[in-house]
Amino acid sequence: MIGGVPTQPDLWPATLILRGGPASGCTVTVVGDHVVLLAAHCVNAHSAGVIKFRSGQPGSIVCDVHPAYKEDQQPTVPVNQTKDFSLCLSTRAFEGFPFERIGTSIADGRLHEQIRLLGYGCTLDRGVDHKFGVLFTGTTKVDQVPTSADDVYTVAKGEGALCYGDSGGGAYADPDVNNRRSLIGVNSKGNFSDTSFLSTTATETFINWALAWSQAMKANICGLHASAQNCR
Repeated sequence: MIGGVPTQPDLWPATLILRGGPASGCTVTVVGDHVVLLAAHCVNAHSAGVIKFRSGQPGSIVCDVHPAYKEDQQPTVPVNQTKDFSLCLSTRAFEGFPFERIGTSIADGRLHEQIRLLGYGCTLDRGVDHKFGVLFTGTTKVDQVPTSADDVYTVAKGEGALCYGDSGGGAYADPDVNNRRSLIGVNSKGNFSDTSFLSTTATETFINWALAWSQAMKANICGLHASAQNCR
């Protein structure tokens, strides 16, 4: 995280590390007892990955990417990079910590509001340090909100900015009066200096797909299902 500060993983127990896939390492967020949310560019469609559980033991997940981001489309159909969403099903349940809640309200992450980024990525401008594995957090401000159904990016500018390895992690609205935090986007990309692009969850693009995926997988997601358990 460029411009970020180290933070204790115990404060963010649902933020974990993914190894393998197209990226050498990504940050992921547990949003249900068997569900992980991350960026589509971190995995291949219908592929398996290895996630590091908080116990230190590796676990397997099987991931699906948003259909607009599929890499097996015809070359004449461009991949929509703003729909950088992937949901993964874990082969075993996550236990012992609360799961993050996906925000679905446009009231979170409004223009010019401060938001918080989280990731295990590098820390220096342009990513020259290539570090991965220490959890950092940083604040930034919303500079642009999604403009259409085909552009679901929230653009943020400020001191905190995404770096290699932060991809897939969560972007959060600051806690409300009840100290509840809301995951409003998935870390997608940045200019490795001061600007970050986040795939926004409070969009029909994400919500409709996530609900269909969860029904097919018979898995509840915090923020989308009232019956989801152990949600923060």
